[in-house]
Amino acid sequence: MVRLELMKCIVLTLMLIVTGSIAAAECPAPGSVVELFGTIGKGLGISMVLTGQSDRVTGSYEYVKYEKKIPLTGTCNSGSLRLQELNASGKPTASFRGSFTKPQIVEGSWSTLDGKKTLPFHLQALLPSDHVSGRYETPGIVCTTDDDKSVDEPPDSLNILLMEDGNLRIQGNAFYVNVLCNLHTGDADGTAKLEGDKAHYVFDANDPTSCRFTIHLAKGSIEVTDESGTCGGANVEFSGTYTRVGPPVFDESSN
Repeated sequence: MVRLELMKCIVLTLMLIVTGSIAAAECPAPGSVVELFGTIGKGLGISMVLTGQSDRVTGSYEYVKYEKKIPLTGTCNSGSLRLQELNASGKPTASFRGSFTKPQIVEGSWSTLDGKKTLPFHLQALLPSDHVSGRYETPGIVCTTDDDKSVDEPPDSLNILLMEDGNLRIQGNAFYVNVLCNLHTGDADGTAKLEGDKAHYVFDANDPTSCRFTIHLAKGSIEVTDESGTCGGANVEFSGTYTRVGPPVFDESSN
C-alpha cells in the first residue's frame, strides 16, 4: 500500500512539473511549511525551511558545506520575502530580501547588516506533492582510539531531486573511519534512472568499475543496495538505510 501511494505521488508530481499547471508560489500560509533549496553567491548550496505564522515567517537555512542550521525570522507579504538571520544569542547578523517570481522560484540578495557584503541568492520551492526530493542521511558515529582520541564520522548523505524528465539528480558523500580513526571519503554526483520505486545510479556507464548503486524509495526514507565498492576510499560505501532530514542541498560551486 505504501509503495502504491508513493508511485501515485511520483506520477502526480511529474504531471504538475511537466504540464506547468503549478500556481505561482505564495508566502507560507499560517501553519504551513515551505521547503526550498538553491544557491547563494557563486554556486554555494543552501537549503531553507520556512513556517508561516499569523503575520510572520520563521525557520532556518544551512549551507551544504557546514550543515549547521541558522535561525531565520521575518515577513512574507504578497510574494515579497524579508528575513533576518540570527546568531546564537538571537541577534540579527544578516538579511535575505527577495520575491517569489516564477512558479516556485525565489530570487533576491543576502547582505550583512552593515551592507558591506551582498550576495545574490536563487531558491526553488519543493512542491507539496513531491515526496521523493530531499536530503537523506544515515546516523553518524564517533570513533575512539585507545588513547582516547575521538573522531566524528559524519553521516552518509544523499541529496535527491525529482527532475522534469522523471529521473533523479543525485549528489552526496559517504564516509568510513578505520580502527585508527582515520577518515576515508567517497562521493556521488550525477543522475539516476528512475524505474518504478527504484533508481539506478551509475557515475560512468562506459566504465565497468565506476561507482554505482541502487536506490529504493519509500516514504520518508531510502535504502541503498548493490553498491559497487568503488565510490571512494577503502571500505567506503553508500549502502544502508537513510532517513529524510529536509530539502535537498546541492553544491554548485565547482560547476
